[in-house]
Amino acid sequence: MKDAQQILRHANIQTTANVYMQQIPTSVMEAINSRTRAILASRKPIPEEISNAMGSNELQLENEVSVSA
Repeated sequence: MKDAQQILRHANIQTTANVYMQQIPTSVMEAINSRTRAILASRKPIPEEISNAMGSNELQLENEVSVSA
């Protein structure tokens, strides 16, 4: 929210929070998380030689993250 406040140049964070930030409904979060799981489950494994070359920059999804304002 602080990033949005800075980008929008609001002196008061309450302006950003009350006008521009809205809570994401649970049903929408569940739909997004469900689709994300389906996409990730359908991914092809990365070949080992590519994975090794990527090192610690490899994208790993360890925990499901939910977003709310």
